[in-house]
Amino acid sequence: MEEPPFDFEAQLTVLVATELALANRDPKRLVATISRLADQISNALAVAFRDDTSELDRIVSGLEGIIHRNAVARVEVFRRLDADDDLG
Repeated sequence: MEEPPFDFEAQLTVLVATELALANRDPKRLVATISRLADQISNALAVAFRDDTSELDRIVSGLEGIIHRNAVARVEVFRRLDADDDLG
């Protein structure tokens, strides 16, 4: 019986989500985990766009926007959940 192909993206997502969940209760560990992820992402971007810094700037700015927008949206969800708990 043939094994299903290895799904790198799914496995990486699980690994990163697990690491972040484990670090979530310890601010120092969370910062260290995020810093390691950011280092890996920045290294990959630097290699991919080493000849086009304007495109690199555009992509990095886009990533900053995505992270900020998603984090703010998540905080709003948490606030609504807390408000619902207070009412119940």
